[in-house]
Amino acid sequence: MAASIRRCVVGVVVLASPQVAASLAEETCSATSGAGCAVARENLLLQVPGVGVAKQTANACPNLRDVERQCASDGCTVLADRMQGRSCADYCASSGYTCVAAWEEVEEDCNVKFPLTCEESGIQTSDLLCQCTPPGVAASPSLSPPGPGRGEGVQLSTFFWNVHWECSMAARGASRSCKRHIGRRFAELARESQAEIVASVELSDTASQPASLVDFGLAGWTQINGPCASGDGGDAAALAFAPDWVVQSSGGGCLRHDWDTRA
Repeated sequence: MAASIRRCVVGVVVLASPQVAASLAEETCSATSGAGCAVARENLLLQVPGVGVAKQTANACPNLRDVERQCASDGCTVLADRMQGRSCADYCASSGYTCVAAWEEVEEDCNVKFPLTCEESGIQTSDLLCQCTPPGVAASPSLSPPGPGRGEGVQLSTFFWNVHWECSMAARGASRSCKRHIGRRFAELARESQAEIVASVELSDTASQPASLVDFGLAGWTQINGPCASGDGGDAAALAFAPDWVVQSSGGGCLRHDWDTRA
């Protein structure tokens, strides 16, 4: 086999056909002149600087059980199933590993909804994102919390008051002015608390029709009623949203069935 060999700074090993190898090697030699390179026109092995080769990552956690989905190339971050009442620390330890990090997933996937501690197990869910590591192997969390605009929490203030029907319906000795006073007080407390969403229960005009919170002083607010009628009985709940909120759709009524008057 005829070949011209000169010493060179070795880059990354790649495979090529003899024709491509010879051509690429000669181009590299011309470009690097004095630096030199390995030229073997009939050899499949070519040493060329600046060419990358993908690296295969071995599964470092092959013993993990109840894996619903792999979420990292090393096999140690997974969407774990059957997690009711279990923490990620429990999950990793059951396979002989140590917990590195834990998260609640968005929806049966590898996207993070919010982070948890390894010991948290109070969330009623069938699966969690868990990252484990073999004993004695240090690791950093492989997943990140959601960025702005995706999965963020929205902070808001709310106000809730169940005034009970005895006052609003002027029953059992309550005066008819009771509803007016309590309605105005409801609006005052809502404003004082700087609430953006308020809920009234049993502040009603009839057995199943909520009273108007707007008329009591929440001008510009949008009210959504949840009436529930059952024969002569009923119940009433209402939600009201501050002026900068837009209600796109709504629904409401009885809690479970037509005869269940709990709104």
